Amino acid sequence: MNTIQQKLQSWTPAQALPEKVAQGANLHLSYKNKNQVQFDILFFEKENRIRLRFLGSDVNWLQIEDYQKDVDAILDKLLKVQDDLSQGAWFSFYLAFSGICDAVILDWEQYEDDYR
Repeated sequence: MNTIQQKLQSWTPAQALPEKVAQGANLHLSYKNKNQVQFDILFFEKENRIRLRFLGSDVNWLQIEDYQKDVDAILDKLLKVQDDLSQGAWFSFYLAFSGICDAVILDWEQYEDDYR
């Protein structure tokens, strides 16, 4: 985890998120770009999983499985796109990762108590 924090120096440690999908993370970092898009990256080391939250005009989550085999490529891509994405660019964010790792759009609402 120290290597990840060193690579993401511009990101700050963050408080716990209210969504249940964020619970249990080993590391949570946050970043807000010049377009007022907030990103949260959560590492679940035991599950070998990353969850990325894109908070623009809506809240969207991306899940990356088996991140440890591609961690450098994932973090490099994140650093490359973090400053240029705008409020409505959620799908572009997903596409940036889908080409380099096992990335899926996460239906985060299913984790909530009132999900129907």
